[in-house]
Amino acid sequence: METILHQLKIAVTGFKFLRTSIFLMTLFGFSALAQTNQSTVTISTSPSSGSSFTVGNFNLPYVNVALAVNDDFTPGAIETTGETICSGGTPTEIGSATPASGGDNAITYSWRSSADGYTASISGATGETYTPPAGLTTTTSYRRYANDGTFNPTPTASTGTWTVTVNQPSVAPTSISGTTTICYGSNTTLTAEGGTLGTGANYQWGTGAVVGTNPLVGETASTLTISPSSTTTYWVRIENTTSPCTATTTGVTQAVTVNQPSVAPTSISGTTTICYGSNTTLTAEGGTLGTGANYQWGTGAVVGTNPLVGETASTLTISPSSTTTYWVRIENTTSPCDVNTSGITQEVIVSPLSVGGTVSSNANVCSGSNSGLLTLSGYTGSIVRWEYSVNPFSSWTTIANTTSTYTSGALTETTKFRAVVQSGTCAVNYSSEATITIATATYASGAWDNITGPNATMAAVISDTFTSAGTDITACSLTVNNNATVVISSGNTVTLSGPLVANVGSIVTFNNNANLIQTGTTNNNVGAIQIKRNSAPILRLDYTLWSTPVTSTQTLLDFSPATLTNRFYEYLNATNVFSAVTPSTTIFSSVKAKGFLIRVANNHPAATPTVWTGTFTGVSNNGNYSFALQSGFNLIGNPYPSPVSLAQLVSDNSSSVENTVYFWRKTNNLNQLTSATPNYCTLNIATNAYTLSDPSLPVPNGIIQVGQGFFIEAKASPSPLQFNNGQRVNNHANQFFRANGNNSLSNTTIESNPIWLNITGASNQFFQTVVGYYTNGTLGVDSTDSKYFDGSALVLNSLIDSNQYIIQGRPVPFDPNDVVPLNFKCGEAGNFTIAIDHVGGLFLNGQSIYLRDNVTGTIHDLTAGSYTFASSNGSFTSRFELLYQMPLGTNTPAFNANQIVVFPIGQNELSINTGAIEMKNIKIFNITGQLLNEFKGINSTQKVISLNGTNQVIIIQVESVDGAKVSKKYIR
Repeated sequence: METILHQLKIAVTGFKFLRTSIFLMTLFGFSALAQTNQSTVTISTSPSSGSSFTVGNFNLPYVNVALAVNDDFTPGAIETTGETICSGGTPTEIGSATPASGGDNAITYSWRSSADGYTASISGATGETYTPPAGLTTTTSYRRYANDGTFNPTPTASTGTWTVTVNQPSVAPTSISGTTTICYGSNTTLTAEGGTLGTGANYQWGTGAVVGTNPLVGETASTLTISPSSTTTYWVRIENTTSPCTATTTGVTQAVTVNQPSVAPTSISGTTTICYGSNTTLTAEGGTLGTGANYQWGTGAVVGTNPLVGETASTLTISPSSTTTYWVRIENTTSPCDVNTSGITQEVIVSPLSVGGTVSSNANVCSGSNSGLLTLSGYTGSIVRWEYSVNPFSSWTTIANTTSTYTSGALTETTKFRAVVQSGTCAVNYSSEATITIATATYASGAWDNITGPNATMAAVISDTFTSAGTDITACSLTVNNNATVVISSGNTVTLSGPLVANVGSIVTFNNNANLIQTGTTNNNVGAIQIKRNSAPILRLDYTLWSTPVTSTQTLLDFSPATLTNRFYEYLNATNVFSAVTPSTTIFSSVKAKGFLIRVANNHPAATPTVWTGTFTGVSNNGNYSFALQSGFNLIGNPYPSPVSLAQLVSDNSSSVENTVYFWRKTNNLNQLTSATPNYCTLNIATNAYTLSDPSLPVPNGIIQVGQGFFIEAKASPSPLQFNNGQRVNNHANQFFRANGNNSLSNTTIESNPIWLNITGASNQFFQTVVGYYTNGTLGVDSTDSKYFDGSALVLNSLIDSNQYIIQGRPVPFDPNDVVPLNFKCGEAGNFTIAIDHVGGLFLNGQSIYLRDNVTGTIHDLTAGSYTFASSNGSFTSRFELLYQMPLGTNTPAFNANQIVVFPIGQNELSINTGAIEMKNIKIFNITGQLLNEFKGINSTQKVISLNGTNQVIIIQVESVDGAKVSKKYIR
């Protein structure tokens, strides 16, 4: 079979040979199966002949045989450029590049398209060229086929494909969708609906009612997002930019409405303070109404509450009956700008009608005084001014005062006063009138013109010779004129709320113990007067502490011209000494409240204590004064022509001064070493405890009399000492010291249990000290303690931490186990006596008081009597103690030289005292041991012996009754 097939495979050249080959294949039962353009023919046995066929003696199977034939037919080629048309357009003719050729029959053409996958010939398309039909709507490709009938019966595609590209036209949009009403500041998206994009086409958007105007650059999508600031019409169309479909579609338009939002108001203008019953118009400022918006008004501090119905304008006219807060905002009711703005508030103050009120009250005052405090009450509104009017009261003068009280200046005629009141914007109203009447009582021709004389609401005028003669004068001022002579007698007081005016030519004298008391803070007195003050009964060479109650050019020498010029002193705080001043140039009042030490006139009686009268001439002091203190003791004085309360003075200056004052009360001796008595009396303001420098003196009563100087101790870094009229008192005791019977000079009652102890010696020596138990007292230093400030030769006082106190306050409740150490000093040897002067409080009920002498070992009951002892000169800080109960046991001290006290009596006698030890014998030796004298059988604690007139050193040998012998040297 393979051989046969090989034999059947023949090469054919030329169309005739091919036909012979086909014939032979037919002869052998082969049929043509396929034919290609490569001249290769595939043949096969006929399938209808069964599975084999017979050739000669051979039964052969059917086989396919590929035969290469040599044929010259070609289908040719068409143009392949193609073309582009718009959908529905007319294509052009498809040209032939080369026609079909070869073959042995006539060539037949047919055309096929991609519309059916080139499977069917196009009806009627048989030419070498072809024109596609008009109205083509889709891109279509075309191919040409050719055949020649016998050997090429099957159409064969020509080379090339012609494509008619169909560009689609756009379909115009029919509407625009999206939110077409927006609020300013928001955005919206518009969408072109119903349109179709053609080939290469884009949407085109623009603004305006005419499509095609104002195109929006870059907007080519079917949607457009916008945020217009005002109502705007938008259009959209489809722009075809690809040939040949270049026609742009028609467009559609859509208006986008922009509703404007409201701008909140920033303030409310208008009159915001009105009078009751009137109205005002409020205006919302700074706001802008949005689309369809209205103003909304309401009342209350919270915006949105209590809206006022129907109030939709920017103004609101109101007439509230009381103060009300109003609010305003803009109410947006049109969607989408339907959010209300924030609001603002404004209070409208409704002032009640002005009510003038009442001025109180009418008063009678003296000329030169003020109106007193005028007070407006019962008014409504604000005080815009005060007014005054004088006779004939037909016009009013403005006073620049807007407070509810008023005090005028000095008045010289009857005056009416009223207040002017205005409530808000209401009309002013006037208060009632207060009449201040100037009332005067005049003394002339020996009588007062109103019979009874002046009183506290009247001015006193004296125009004639006048003597008070036991009658006080109380007035708001005192004027002395017409060259009158006026004498205010001792024991009388002139009390003024205003000034004392002494006109030139008149003489006004306040005698000793007459007082001038005034009020106020400044000195408004006019004219010089005379104030007389008596000293205590003193002798020539005695001193007094003085302080002037007037202001003038009076010198110290003018005050006491008969005093020796070297006996005027000031006190120097830094050195604690008196220093002489030049009296002819030292102005008494140069420093208010300063004290000076002045010896009495040198022609004053030397034997009989006699008062000396000092005369202060000048303008009487009044008001507030300040004295610069230095730490330690300061010499000051009463600056007023009336007494001063020490308790009030100390209370007013409690942060600057201690509670103790010291009064000079010294007679005849400045030599402190030989003074028989202390220089000062002492007064403790906290307890009213005092000590006297002389047992004959009155007790200090806490009053500083006119012209009196005194010492006070200032605390560390003190503020200036302040004097004021509130410290002045109307006292006529006429002495610097007097008991007042109270436990304390203050207004507070305290527990007071004092003991006054006196120590006396020869030649009228005297010293007094106080130990007491008081409320607020302590064992340390406190306000109940008074330092010892003196220079006495004889001293008995108490100790606190080794410091000397002339008054010592100790705590309550009283402790009978208490022991008080005492200090003793004497300037010369001698016999001395300690005794209780008097006691107070619990000691009045029999409480025992003992004195312990640590030298003699004696414990003495002072409540049973005084204790006498002998002492050499010197200071002894541990000899004596104060006890209140007897110790359980006592020790008898050893006999020694300290117990022997020797002191001279006269020219040739000695006193020898051994305290509690009785003497048996005394022997007197000279320095060489020679016995000069001997005294036996004494049997006493004291012995006076006689000596010869030779001054020498002697040895005194004392033998006690117990046989103990002690020697002591004595120089005479």
